[in-house]
Amino acid sequence: MKNIYFSIIALLLFSSVAVSQSYQRCATTEYTNELIQNDPSTVDRMNQLEGAVQNWIRNNKDEVERNSGAVITIPVVVHVVYRTSSQNIPDSRIFSQIAVLNEDFRRTNSNASSTPAGFVGVAADTEIEFCLAVRDPFGAAHPGITRTQTSTNSFSTNNQIKYTATGGIDAWPTSQYLNIWVGPLGSQLLGYAQFPGSGSAATDGVVILHAAFGRNSPIANYNLGRTTTHEVGHYFNLRHIWGDSNCGNDQVSDTPTQQSSNFGCPFFPRVTCINGPNGDMFMNYMDYTDDACMNLFTAGQKIRMVGSINSSRAGLISSKGCDAPVVGIEPLSSYSLFELFPNPTSDKLNLNIQFTEQLDFEVDIINMLGESVANYTYKNTLGGEFEMDLITQPKGIYFARILVEDKVYSRKIIKD
Repeated sequence: MKNIYFSIIALLLFSSVAVSQSYQRCATTEYTNELIQNDPSTVDRMNQLEGAVQNWIRNNKDEVERNSGAVITIPVVVHVVYRTSSQNIPDSRIFSQIAVLNEDFRRTNSNASSTPAGFVGVAADTEIEFCLAVRDPFGAAHPGITRTQTSTNSFSTNNQIKYTATGGIDAWPTSQYLNIWVGPLGSQLLGYAQFPGSGSAATDGVVILHAAFGRNSPIANYNLGRTTTHEVGHYFNLRHIWGDSNCGNDQVSDTPTQQSSNFGCPFFPRVTCINGPNGDMFMNYMDYTDDACMNLFTAGQKIRMVGSINSSRAGLISSKGCDAPVVGIEPLSSYSLFELFPNPTSDKLNLNIQFTEQLDFEVDIINMLGESVANYTYKNTLGGEFEMDLITQPKGIYFARILVEDKVYSRKIIKD
């Protein structure tokens, strides 16, 4: 079968990073290469997803264009992982980054007027917005920001920042939230993202260097929050604008073919690959230019992102993460009514719960995808000790959600 997405050879032969740059603008291509090398079937999965995206675009492009104004809102949880106080960025920087994402994706960015006249006609409001989550996966009120102190000096593309066991923090259900990990990265790396369908659900999301996150971050040229805009573009299945090869294909028809990545802020026009009088679209968010130089997504990139969300990230559309929490739900740390043991467990999980009157209650076991894998309902009971079977479930992290009358209690479970 012909690979309509990309070939392994194309990925491995062409590096997306200019070695002469002091910072590595993006490691998404390298990260994807690692996933492919560890599991060659990754290419087949990504090609299948590409086929689904292209099919969705063929069937829905006209409707999306007619129904302009149908905004998709994405719930975001930001996981700050820090070793030093300077890495523990303030809420204000996080708020500013969410604002930058909304401005860039809705084309309300202050430098939108800098788009060259030759590209204005294809510049697009993607009608994708972002909110910091206001509830956790169980419906309890939450600010959408987690903070974890680590003993790790720096992280890399090995995903250790995404696991509590390796010095980071576990993801919230990745089918329901865009998880963004922010922390110290090594090798002068600014960030990387996981393409849809390319890796484990537990590692799905975006990773950004703390010093390049939000407005007025300390790295000159990368201090306007566009590293996150770029990586979220990858998360929604956008390729680098040069297609990660010499005059390559980014699967978008209205972005000019260009020879390779651009850095700094070139003079317009910069013509490569015989790409016409306007040359490279180096001000596109999916190039490598300075933050201040970037200013647009195109209509073609918009339909590709919307198609990818509907094909592979539809849970983000139905997520309740941006909805106000339900009154009466207890916070995640409220365990006073019950005990779960043993935890970690290899097969059985016991729940000890006691009531002062006869009540109905329900236990839902939820995996990292946000899916219910087991459900137990108990009627008219004073409580006691109840056994739940996890023996058929794979090793990993789960959550037990216990519903008692109008309250919800929750706890993390580890199956080893």
